[in-house]
Amino acid sequence: PPAVMFSKLMTPDATDSTGRPAAPKIRLISLLKDKYGLHVMDDPHLEAAKHLYEELPELINEDHFAKFRDSAVRVTRAFRGGLVLPRFDFFVRNIGEIFDIVKENKTGVVASHIP
Repeated sequence: PPAVMFSKLMTPDATDSTGRPAAPKIRLISLLKDKYGLHVMDDPHLEAAKHLYEELPELINEDHFAKFRDSAVRVTRAFRGGLVLPRFDFFVRNIGEIFDIVKENKTGVVASHIP
């Protein structure tokens, strides 16, 4: 539900200009990038979401969040866990661990067919 998703963004005692619970809008972008792998500011598929994000106030309330969430199919799917890698943060951590294990391997040779 949107209220649960929004609660993940909220900071204690933060309120918007109307006194409603709020969250810094930068946390929204950080959550999408770190947890779901969506780069709203760079992905051309998320252009509508980027423009809406830029129009949001610095502190967003639940209504702002709902409008942003619904602005792009990928954003909505990310928050609903419907992406191919719904636990992107877990995937990134595992890839990082694999990289750390193999990065010291210098025994390979460039294939002769690669210029």
